[in-house]
Amino acid sequence: MESCIVGYHKINALYVDSSMRRRKVLGDLFLSSFNFAFIASYYSEIPKIYKENNDELDLIIIEMDYDVNEKISILKSIRSENKFISIVVFSEFIKQDDLLKFIDVGVQKVILESNNEIKVINEIFDSASDINFRHEWKGISRYYEDINTGLENNEKLIKDIENKKDYAVIIINVDKFRKINEFYGYDIGDNISLQIIERIKKFIPTNDIFKIYKLQIDEYAILIRKRISFMNFDMFAKALYDELCEKEYVYDNNYINIAVSIGVAVNEKSNIKQDLLKNANFAIEHARKNDERFVVYSSEIENLSEDNFEIISIIKYAINNDKIHVYYQPIVNNKTRNIEKYEALVRMEDEHGNIYAPITFLGIAKQIKLYSYITKIVITKAIEKFSALPYKVSINLSVGDMMNEEIKKFIIDKLLEHPEMYQRLIFEILETESISNYDKISAFLDDIKRLGCKISIDDFGTGYSNFFNILKLNVDTIKIDGSIIKNVATDKNAQVITKAIVGFARELNIELVAEFVSTEEIYNKVNNLGIAYSQGYYFGKPVPENEI
Repeated sequence: MESCIVGYHKINALYVDSSMRRRKVLGDLFLSSFNFAFIASYYSEIPKIYKENNDELDLIIIEMDYDVNEKISILKSIRSENKFISIVVFSEFIKQDDLLKFIDVGVQKVILESNNEIKVINEIFDSASDINFRHEWKGISRYYEDINTGLENNEKLIKDIENKKDYAVIIINVDKFRKINEFYGYDIGDNISLQIIERIKKFIPTNDIFKIYKLQIDEYAILIRKRISFMNFDMFAKALYDELCEKEYVYDNNYINIAVSIGVAVNEKSNIKQDLLKNANFAIEHARKNDERFVVYSSEIENLSEDNFEIISIIKYAINNDKIHVYYQPIVNNKTRNIEKYEALVRMEDEHGNIYAPITFLGIAKQIKLYSYITKIVITKAIEKFSALPYKVSINLSVGDMMNEEIKKFIIDKLLEHPEMYQRLIFEILETESISNYDKISAFLDDIKRLGCKISIDDFGTGYSNFFNILKLNVDTIKIDGSIIKNVATDKNAQVITKAIVGFARELNIELVAEFVSTEEIYNKVNNLGIAYSQGYYFGKPVPENEI
């Protein structure tokens, strides 16, 4: 028997057993595997140990071979104080009446054949796994929090407005904020960001109707949860702009002026759910492109958007003239520093030779029903390119792709044409938060995995309220979001979150890739944390296929 079972180092347990021989064997194992194990031979010791350690205890393991009623009475008293503590009981024989009492107390698991130590151990550690995941999830829940400011982030904003009829969303984007970081340094940039937040807090009313979020490095949001009949949003946005921009920001004898763009979306019809976040983003883009300080969204400004028509024209041109290109970024084994994989990244070229990043055209491609054509082009080019190369290649799939039977058939047909790619193709799932039909997505992925392909989750760590559903997808790889990795070398919170992800990934035998690895310092940190692979500018930028 092993002296330690790894993966349960955060759990505190109380183990009570009258059998000296069993207490010796199991006690030693619990002491070496759990964070701490309190070991007692008499059940009368339970109240005292629990009273002294109730805040730390996660699990009670108790033998029930005798004095069952007295032990149940103690457990019932504990359960009345702590609804979350896990209780496991074991006995050689349990009466039907006692079993009902255990259920009434809230016992998580009843183990028969208490003299079968191997069975007892397996059952206890199976229960401990649930507790271990709860510990890891506490760290992962921090993904809803912006590391640098402590405010809730973009993912939390999405969650807060989902399926609700909130009144308004205001997005504030600091123009050319990255220039502040580049010129003055990130310390000053972070301080300016905190000063901006303080000005926003002072500007808005102090009540639960207004809520602030930190979205990106240069972006903030205000959610207004209830309708305010007298509110004039044009005046509100103008006053907010003046509050943020009229006075200089001062840090360490540096005097800095900023400008912002503000986008506002209002739900005037309280009985109708509207996509406030999409509308606010559209408004802020309209403000930027038209050099306006703020814009309140209306359907008229969206209909008047000429840029959409221009992008649509370029998308159609690119599809018809083989101008949808695939760039590839290396993914490196952290132990050997050798390239083992590449991620396929789509680009678009217009008739003048200008190259467009996916953020500029994929959203519009979805709206005009041309996204699937682009997906097919990327799959075809990636498979044909890598069929003669010794590397694995990762291809992005949206939720819409996975819900599309035509795309599934296309992938399977392509793989049948190139069986050499079965074991070397990885499909990277995007937009996981928008999955609603997990059964259909799981069926899609199962069909792909039967051919030997691997499944990866992209941008993990930016807020996964559906975390346990994602685990049901049986993924092989998780890519840790760059917003965490870029701070992991210096930020304690980023390190804690990353360690939590590493911990549960190890338990589930899931491979990890760190994104946004841009420096030697970040690489060394993720390597030391036990992450298997790195991707980022430190190892290479995305390059056209002819440069591989």
